Amino acid sequence: MANILVYALAHEGKVNKNSLGAVSEAASLAGELGGAAHAVVVGTDVSGLPEQLGSAGASRVWTTNAPEGSPATPNDAIAALG
Repeated sequence: MANILVYALAHEGKVNKNSLGAVSEAASLAGELGGAAHAVVVGTDVSGLPEQLGSAGASRVWTTNAPEGSPATPNDAIAALG
C-alpha cells in the first residue's frame, strides 16, 4: 500500500486551486498503488477545508490553525503526523 501526503495551501477559507488538483492527482495515483491520498493544511480559517479536500479525493485531512507565512508551522504539522 502506498499512501500519498499532500501539503495543501489555503487562503481565506478556500483551498488553493492547484492544491485541489494535486490532491485529485494524488488520489488517482494512490488508488493505482493500492493506497489513499491524505492532506495536511495550515491556516487561520481551516474549518471548511477538510470537506473541500475530501471532495477532491483526500481520504484523511489534518488541519493546523496557525498564522499564514509561519515557515516552521507546516514542518511542525507534518512532523507531528508521524
